[in-house]
Amino acid sequence: MNKKNLTGFASIDKPQNIGASFFNTHPIIPNMNVYSSIKALSLFYRKEQAVNCLDLDVDYQRMLDDAVTISLALKELGVKKGDIISVCMPNLYQAIAIFLASNRIGAVTTFLNAFASNEEINSYLNLFESPIFINYNKTKEENLYIKQKTGVKYIVTLDKKNIHSLNLSKDYHITGSEDMIDFHSLGSISTFQKNKIERFHSSSEDSLILFTSGSTGKPKSVVLTNKNILASGTYLKNSSNIKNNKDKKTLVCVPFSYPYGFGTSTLMTLLSGKTAILAPNISKDTICYYLKKEPNIIFGSPALLELIMKNVPDEQRLSSVTTFISGGDFLTPAMNARGKKFFDVHGADVELDRKSVV
Repeated sequence: MNKKNLTGFASIDKPQNIGASFFNTHPIIPNMNVYSSIKALSLFYRKEQAVNCLDLDVDYQRMLDDAVTISLALKELGVKKGDIISVCMPNLYQAIAIFLASNRIGAVTTFLNAFASNEEINSYLNLFESPIFINYNKTKEENLYIKQKTGVKYIVTLDKKNIHSLNLSKDYHITGSEDMIDFHSLGSISTFQKNKIERFHSSSEDSLILFTSGSTGKPKSVVLTNKNILASGTYLKNSSNIKNNKDKKTLVCVPFSYPYGFGTSTLMTLLSGKTAILAPNISKDTICYYLKKEPNIIFGSPALLELIMKNVPDEQRLSSVTTFISGGDFLTPAMNARGKKFFDVHGADVELDRKSVV
């Protein structure tokens, strides 16, 4: 069997992985948190692009710097190790920076469905006893309603018109609504924090709460430790033969609220030194726009593959794509064959991983 085409997790109990190396089947998972792992791994390519989100490009150095700034702001706002920070926004760069900032100080992040109703958001904020709620483009009236119905102390809002900005130093003014904070004023708030020491956080600590797809009719929350995330990324790289190539790009389409969207697609990309192309508004009208960014790996699903095949015009070349990974559900043999033929027609020699990534 051609080792390059091995699929599935690299494990000694998987017959399809006979011939995998010892370190593929017995990977070493470092005893550190995700933030520290990315910081260490990116030491020699800090100026390489980490994230592309719409018109925003961010290199690894800026991403880590923003994480430090936001973490200091969170500490100044009273966030402690073990607190759960609830985030409700599409797949945006700012959401990644928030997770890394929380992870740096030992807090836990949970990504809520970006389209959740205020009532559903309130239920999760009360369930998780979140001291801070960070959202995207909510109005003052919506924020006040959420504040009144929950125990949240501060609400931070990223305004839609500022999603392309990296400036976190907007002036912070103490007003009658000092518990309602503009996301871009977090830099100013961080300057008040005097304790800038970075503490060690082990791989066994909780880092992320995400949600299953809801096969029982109701999404279930899943707590992930740093080790869960690092191990998942390692096994995915090994099983899919994904190398630490800093000049490669991945397309992240699945919402951050699902393990496959953030824990697998996004963090695995950053842990392997690649560029994460974020798609906060994937649809039949935008799919060609994202594919023109020339991803090499697509973290998709059967539904996304169908969306691509139905809406990409015959003349659009997809030669950059080498791998399509299906998460959430298997690609049937028939769809696998259709997908392979489609990519061949569009100039791409693609390996379609039929395994479901969870």
